[in-house]
Amino acid sequence: MNIDSFAERFPFLYHFGPKKNRDSIENLQCLLSSDLLRTLATQPHSIERRRGRHPIQSLIFDVVLNDQDRLHYGHVKDPDSMTETEFVSLLDQFCFFWPGDRKGPIEMGRNFLKRYQDERDSLFGIAVPTRAFLNANHVRRIALSNCNSGAPRSNPNAVIYRGEDTFIPWMHYQDNAETVKEVAVLGYARLPEVQFLSNLNKGE
Repeated sequence: MNIDSFAERFPFLYHFGPKKNRDSIENLQCLLSSDLLRTLATQPHSIERRRGRHPIQSLIFDVVLNDQDRLHYGHVKDPDSMTETEFVSLLDQFCFFWPGDRKGPIEMGRNFLKRYQDERDSLFGIAVPTRAFLNANHVRRIALSNCNSGAPRSNPNAVIYRGEDTFIPWMHYQDNAETVKEVAVLGYARLPEVQFLSNLNKGE
């Protein structure tokens, strides 16, 4: 993937999460993967698919992991490529961002936000300029996906693939920028020039 063409098409990257996590992200100027947060936890935690929001008490701060309720692993093209537990473990290795522009993220990102808003969850959001983000996070730690990796659904008219090829390393992504639906950063993501978004919670 060409950095210039991607940054021109998507000048901002977006992340949404539980409002409880804002302080830790604001203090660190960094987003940590679920796997890394579990590593820092004071108590062991299962890597099974999360059916609800999951609190983590860590050595540094307390945070909440997003649920994976929308993940229906049986609705995939090649379930033998990875077991559900293996796929969940892979998901948890990454920090996730929605590509977008100054107005907001792509439709999948807006749908993700609306889902939690409809459930009256307390949310925060961030926007990061793409070029600054790519300068701070080496592309060799970044993978791209042409789908919403955490939410495959049953669709009889379109085969949905989740497995080993869900995340394509940036350097090997051959399609154009328009096809990118997620940006996934291995382990942690530095957040230069981060902007915290307001008015995400319904009723506020």
